[in-house]
Amino acid sequence: MSGTSHTRSNPESSKSSKTFAELDQLSSKLGLDESTRDEARSIYIRAISILVARGMHPLTIVAASIYIACRERNIHIGFKQLAKVLRSGVSVRSIGRCYRLLVLNLHIPLPDSLTESENYVIKIAQKTGKFQDAVGLALRVLESQRNRGDCTTGKDSAGVAAAALYIACMNLGEEATQDELADAAGISPVALRHSAKSLLPLLNMTGQK
Repeated sequence: MSGTSHTRSNPESSKSSKTFAELDQLSSKLGLDESTRDEARSIYIRAISILVARGMHPLTIVAASIYIACRERNIHIGFKQLAKVLRSGVSVRSIGRCYRLLVLNLHIPLPDSLTESENYVIKIAQKTGKFQDAVGLALRVLESQRNRGDCTTGKDSAGVAAAALYIACMNLGEEATQDELADAAGISPVALRHSAKSLLPLLNMTGQK
């Protein structure tokens, strides 16, 4: 009997190594620091067994894990930006769905979503150099949402902010396109329209006709 041992590669270990390499590569492309990258790894490790069993693709979990790590550190990375950088067929919608499942299943504490959205309203206006007249009304729409007790957990705060700005612009007659606001927020126009639909009834609560 030969004393030579043969080492077989573990397919699961190889797959995990490849996924972590993808996570590191995506983090590098986004310019994230080591601390944010490590947090994303930690979230992914906790999530993988739960979400793969639900049919979620590992790369979608990678993207959602990075998104949460960024939110915890107040780094603005949108679903659309993540999907674009991944270039692997992972959709904006699937990242958003995965993000919501992660928050619910891992009980991840996140910054107050409405406060984040209020901050993003200002950031989007500054980024585009436009919509200054609409900022005040957009913030009042979000305040109405807070007063009504609406929960935005699991929603993209930048998307909610862009939708609030869009509604405000339409009401004030300030020129704004869905594509322009969606691009500034890093979301899709479809996501903006979806958020705008849920925010529109709050306009009357601001006293604005």
